[in-house]
Amino acid sequence: MQHGRVTRFPEDVQSGRLSLDVFRSQLSPVDYVVAKGRPMLSDYDSLTTLLRDMNQIIDSLIEMQFAKQLNEASDANREKIKQDMLSRAASMKQSTGFFPVFASVIERFYKDRLILRILPFDEASVRFSAPLRRELLRDRLEDIRFKFGPYPVANWTLFGQIAYIPREATPEPPPNLVFSSQMESGVEQAIALARNWERMFSVSYPEIAIAPIAVYRE
Repeated sequence: MQHGRVTRFPEDVQSGRLSLDVFRSQLSPVDYVVAKGRPMLSDYDSLTTLLRDMNQIIDSLIEMQFAKQLNEASDANREKIKQDMLSRAASMKQSTGFFPVFASVIERFYKDRLILRILPFDEASVRFSAPLRRELLRDRLEDIRFKFGPYPVANWTLFGQIAYIPREATPEPPPNLVFSSQMESGVEQAIALARNWERMFSVSYPEIAIAPIAVYRE
């Protein structure tokens, strides 16, 4: 099952029905892994930009939809078509009003993070998650999306070292610390609260966090 200290997925998994417990039982917190499977790229910087620009995008799309009607309309009908266009845009904006708030949350906790997930099996819960550094990519992310599309179907291979295997249960919080000053104690309580928020936006069960070394296609 082992090749030195490297475990290969899916090759090194025993035959038979795969379960999440079987998958996780074969991993050590310091293992190196080679995971080959379907990739999923999550670009939070691009998502934040899209959400913040959503109103402008809606205006542009609605104008394109009504462009032919406006060009062919008589002077008497043009004003009514403009009102219909504005009403349609306002309705769409109202249904997406939470997008700017959502963008602020993503920008605060994810920033410009780029996450690669590899699914070596059909079971979607069995997956590896690795943060990528944009400056180390061989191609621009825009070119990668152009070549492979938003949902690549060809397998990619991720080589790296396991960074964290989250448990299903919520980790126990660290013990309360005692400080000599109320100021320091208050600051530490604020930091503890921030940690609880940040935990919501970090790798969690059932994903396995990987420190990536290389990503390639075979």
